[in-house]
Amino acid sequence: HCHVVQISGESYRLKDKKRVGIQPQIES
Repeated sequence: HCHVVQISGESYRLKDKKRVGIQPQIES
């Protein structure tokens, strides 16, 4: 799911930033 992370990565990061705040929970 490398290509999936790139596409949904931007949207996921924006939501993750608001959700977690300053705690990145991305398993790259």
